[in-house]
Amino acid sequence: MPLFQNAIPRSILLTSLLGILLTPATAAGPDFAEYVVKPRNIIYGEDARQFVKRFRQIIKNKDLPALKKVIDEEGKFSFGGHTGVDDFVEMWELQYKPNNSKVWHVLQTLLDMGGVSEGGNFMMFPYLYADWPDQYDAFQYAAITGARVNLRAKPSLNGGVIRQMSYEIVQPIQQANRTRQPVWQKIQTHDQKIGYVSAKYVRSSIDYRVGFTKDSEGWKMTFFVAGD
Repeated sequence: MPLFQNAIPRSILLTSLLGILLTPATAAGPDFAEYVVKPRNIIYGEDARQFVKRFRQIIKNKDLPALKKVIDEEGKFSFGGHTGVDDFVEMWELQYKPNNSKVWHVLQTLLDMGGVSEGGNFMMFPYLYADWPDQYDAFQYAAITGARVNLRAKPSLNGGVIRQMSYEIVQPIQQANRTRQPVWQKIQTHDQKIGYVSAKYVRSSIDYRVGFTKDSEGWKMTFFVAGD
């Protein structure tokens, strides 16, 4: 999908602040075409790259005052009308014990995945949302975010390896008694191989993404949302 089209999507259908879980298929469906979403990290302009470097340091140091300075007061931080610094702080429970907030881990994960930009005044992390193909329903499919990730016959490191996957689109399968943040995700591949993969390598394109825009005051965080 285009980088700017629907950068702030229409309405929220997923509401968890801890991350997006797909609405997976309950059983294996028909074959779907093989598709690979290769990772990329293409940030144009030395100014933008220097900002990303500074922002990484803010996250590493859990520097709340510095983080507040880069939050746009008109920025969108949920699909329920949360905007600006105060709403951001409240949503992520930064007013009490900021070092314990999950926001630092989420932002670090997004930057580590790599981002994309167009021109020199906008960039978004991770690449996955910008590069997601329109023909795959984001609520039914996800992407493998690693190279040579093992698809196993059982949800265990002792499970036999069916095959390996690199950055391909897969279809998550609903599991009974699934925990909120499962260690293993059951999936189906494009060629109908069914097995289990470490959940940390399975990501929805509409999971958290963050966008930054440069204006006369410098770089600002203009959205940090999950859902569609």
